[in-house]
Amino acid sequence: MFNLNQAKKEKPVVSSNVSQILPGLWIGDIHSATNIQFLKSRGITYILNCSQNTKIPITKTIHYPKEVSYRICRNLHHDIDWVIDSIEKKLINNNNILIFCESNLHNSPTVALIYMLKYGKLDLNTAFMFIKSKNNTIFKPECKHLDFIRFFYKKINRGK
Repeated sequence: MFNLNQAKKEKPVVSSNVSQILPGLWIGDIHSATNIQFLKSRGITYILNCSQNTKIPITKTIHYPKEVSYRICRNLHHDIDWVIDSIEKKLINNNNILIFCESNLHNSPTVALIYMLKYGKLDLNTAFMFIKSKNNTIFKPECKHLDFIRFFYKKINRGK
């Protein structure tokens, strides 16, 4: 589980296509996922493709270093539980992770936000404000997965 106070103190690392959300956790677009120099410089060893177009042939055209594992989330709504659990396992084992989608506007930020809701035990508003503080271009013009995020938030808070 991450420490929100520690994460708030860290200066966000942002470029036009990638943002560090938490120590070891990055969200980005397809360009960040294909930038081997970036992946190496950040020690990223786990890449999670959350694009709606899962047929992006980057694993056939990009030769990732052997220590980099690559997974595809084929259906965000169906796969969300294993996705966020795998992120937690990788972070606990000190793996750096890149979650990417085509534009870094909706899918990858949604996954990071849901991860923070479950493992950071944040309320919905705090999680939204926090992730937008790391990159104010995400969820523009509006979050297209808002209903799904609300559903998942209710699901993880039922037992409380």
